[in-house]
Amino acid sequence: AEEGVYAADRFARFSDAYREAGGRASLADYYTARYASAVMDRALKTAGKTIGENMRSVEVPQADLAPAMNSLRDGLATATVDAEKVVRAYLAQIDVKASENGGTIPGAALRELDTKIGEQLRSSGGQHPDIESRIAELQDAIRDAAEGRMTPEMADATKAARQRYAKTMSLVPAYADIRKQGYLDPGKLMSLVGKSPLSKRLMATGNGGAWQDLAAAGELVQP
Repeated sequence: AEEGVYAADRFARFSDAYREAGGRASLADYYTARYASAVMDRALKTAGKTIGENMRSVEVPQADLAPAMNSLRDGLATATVDAEKVVRAYLAQIDVKASENGGTIPGAALRELDTKIGEQLRSSGGQHPDIESRIAELQDAIRDAAEGRMTPEMADATKAARQRYAKTMSLVPAYADIRKQGYLDPGKLMSLVGKSPLSKRLMATGNGGAWQDLAAAGELVQP
């Protein structure tokens, strides 16, 4: 309750009580950025912690990342000036770490780089698509390479965390609406939550997690 998060079946009762007490607006009007932010922050932190901790346990030969790095370098021919600068800086960091460690990148260094990319993606919030798409590709390559060096059990846990992370990150562009209006329309949130094929499958089986619960609760109290 302190975080403003309730089970979906309770929202309908809250809405009825609110109207009976003389409320003229809909409780959906109070479907604010605070609640969305709380769910997003919790999801990203939980998934990111699992990915990061598992990543720290492995070392990745730079050769594992070479195909992705070469592909990113080749793609810079069509990149904006800013995107090229950002991508080259990240690739240079990988080169330095590998040269310092005999061609292998320590897990701690991978985690640090992964964290920096994640922070940049979240802060950008859909405002710089060329940069975001390229560094997201690099982040996926780093995670793929690290996952390939993990035990099967650790790799499974990491894969599940990556799915949760990706689903939550897909909602970052919605923050523009939240900042402008002070809330996000529940119908739009539901459409964003179920945008990817993976999210659609999870929601169809009731496994969409906190975002699905939040979206469903909001739809219950729309006027």
